[in-house]
Parts: sequence; structure tokens; C-alpha cells
Amino acid sequence: MARRKAKRKTRRRKTGVSLLNVAETYALSNVATQTFFNTNPVTFLIGNTAAGTASGYSAISVKEIFGAPNIIGKQIQKNLAKNWMMGVGGMILIPIAFRVGKAVARPAITKANRMLGKVGISKTVKV
Repeated sequence: MARRKAKRKTRRRKTGVSLLNVAETYALSNVATQTFFNTNPVTFLIGNTAAGTASGYSAISVKEIFGAPNIIGKQIQKNLAKNWMMGVGGMILIPIAFRVGKAVARPAITKANRMLGKVGISKTVKV
């Protein structure tokens, strides 16, 4: 007897960028850069625009990592020793807070996404 063809499961595409997921990602990246580099993600990537580097000796930017990689390793270890408690706490509490916040705000999120659909941008942006 011939085998039956298995039905293909239709995959739902996730459409749009979720603003809450972007905010959560930024918060987690902020904790990581504060813990390791003692600066925020924007200053880490572009450096301090006034001086060309991150502000302060303990703050590290990408430019400084490529400029003096042998010195930066020791500074990262110092920053990690100083900031590890905040880093671990933030990495654990931020996702929990966003999950709880999304569950509590679900009715408002649904209404906002519905309004975005009526405007016509729901395939691009979600709350």
C-alpha cells in the first residue's frame, strides 16, 4: 500500500517589529554594556562625540577596544568585578518584568495593535 502524503503545516510568519521586544533587547544590552564596559550601548558603539572616546578611564568604547586591546582586557575584568551583581540581577529581572508587564498589559497591547492595523502599519510595527 502506498504511503499517504503528509499534509504540510502552514507556518505563520511573524510580521512586524515588536516595540516591546526592541525595548527589552535595548534594556538587556544596556545591562551587558554597563557590566562589561561601564557605559551605555550608544556610547559603547560610537564613543563620546566630544572627546572621541568613552568618558572616563573605566568606560570602554569599541574604538578603544581596537586601539589598545591588551590594556582593555584588564579594565573589562575590573569592570566585571565591580558590576557583576547588577549585571546578573538585570539579566534575570528584565525578562521577568517584561513577561509580567506584557501579561498585565495584554488588553491594551491588543487594542493598540488593532489600531495600528486600521492605520495600515500593523505589518511593520507591533506593540
